[in-house]
Amino acid sequence: GLRLKVDRLYFEPCLPEDWSSWTLHYRYRETFYHITFERSGPSDQVTSVVVDGAEQEEKTIRLVDDRVDHSADVKIG
Repeated sequence: GLRLKVDRLYFEPCLPEDWSSWTLHYRYRETFYHITFERSGPSDQVTSVVVDGAEQEEKTIRLVDDRVDHSADVKIG
């Protein structure tokens, strides 16, 4: 599950149930996004996305090529 559409990352996780958390380092042009996924329940539905401390209403990551490292937390379950 990851889908890039123009300048946004969308999530459609489909991973083994025994994975409770994992990290992805995603490069968008000259900018890195360090994305931590955490499963809190049996569902693969994304419940929240927080980028640099700000919750994202659309549950996606808007990608910006500002050459600054960004961190994101994606909650699933």
